Amino acid sequence: MHTLVGNSLFTSLRLRPLYGNDFESLSRLYAPILGYRALGLYLTLYGFSMSHESIRATEFFKRYELTKGEFIGNISFLEALALIRTYQNGDHYTFLLHSPSTPRDFFKNVLLRGTLENKLGKEEVEKIRLSFNPPSKPEGEDISAGFSSVYGGDYSRSSFCENGEEIQSDRAHIRLGIDEGKLLEECAKAFPNISNVRTLFSEQELRDVGRFMMLYGIDEISMVSILKDAYSFDAPKGKRLDFRYLGDKCLEMKSFQRSAAKRKRRIAIPGESTLSSELRLMERSNPVDYLSHLQGGGTPSEADVHLVQRLALEMGLEAPVINALLYYLTTTKDGKISKNLAEKIAASLLRAHVETSLDAYDYLLTPATNKREDREEKEERESEKSTQKADENDDSYEYSEEELKKIMGVKS
Repeated sequence: MHTLVGNSLFTSLRLRPLYGNDFESLSRLYAPILGYRALGLYLTLYGFSMSHESIRATEFFKRYELTKGEFIGNISFLEALALIRTYQNGDHYTFLLHSPSTPRDFFKNVLLRGTLENKLGKEEVEKIRLSFNPPSKPEGEDISAGFSSVYGGDYSRSSFCENGEEIQSDRAHIRLGIDEGKLLEECAKAFPNISNVRTLFSEQELRDVGRFMMLYGIDEISMVSILKDAYSFDAPKGKRLDFRYLGDKCLEMKSFQRSAAKRKRRIAIPGESTLSSELRLMERSNPVDYLSHLQGGGTPSEADVHLVQRLALEMGLEAPVINALLYYLTTTKDGKISKNLAEKIAASLLRAHVETSLDAYDYLLTPATNKREDREEKEERESEKSTQKADENDDSYEYSEEELKKIMGVKS
């Protein structure tokens, strides 16, 4: 039971933005259980969380026309369904908002589904469940063109398989996977005394090797030649690969050239605008090549390459998203790439579940562009440029959430 007083302080925080089918889950699955007042309170707290402010209980009740009793009752309903967790520190209450379950998880949860059935009946709930199912796969042969057949690129080798693992998704997402079988086949040639080369690597090591192949555009034969020297039988399984050595060797194998003809070939992609061409380039390029492209060709700096490695291998950012982040930093930060700022923004992209260059552009560039077009805010930013410039180039500087939003052009 909450023991609120008028002087109590409220803070609302959300773990991630609502997106996709979250609103449909709330309106069709949670609303019949909660009622519109509790659902309205959830959305009110969600909206309030974006202000990053605290408010007195009396002011909150007055602003949203709530009584203390209504608030306590409805917040309890939300807590019971795990949409909100409440933390009390003296007279300060923090409401941490969780996103609703996906329809699939909702119907797998006995408590949630059972409670909805008690409200609507089993037959009606089954109709709702079936309405969330995707349409059946059309009959006939899939004759769709592949990415590389239309736009070309360096993905025609056997190591890059556009349809290696079909991912069931309603989003348009180009995925280029690694042919693990081909990689292990080459490993068998390199380690002839090992009867089952699959046992040489942990699942995580294989995933990381695949990420290095995508990161640098390395084929199986070239990668295995590096693996032989990076592998240590003396180390425990799962720690037998020296990934720092592997990364350095991958970089050595790259052939960077300051060739205007080469840059023209890579950028000349069919499209109606410079932006669409650049986005497609982000989608098809490995991050190291794209980094070279952004600086006009040539070998990227060691610091920039190590940053790209961390974004891909440790933080798990998708290659097109890394490219969009690099584009954002180099086009809005005077061509400089700050490691600290890049990691901060990368964490935001991960929390927002951004996976494509287009989504990343929407997340990063669109707000910044709109903000640049606002003359008043542009002048304000210019007045602070001298002090911010020093901070952004100092990788020991810790950015607050508010500073990060201001840098990215996100309005509170």
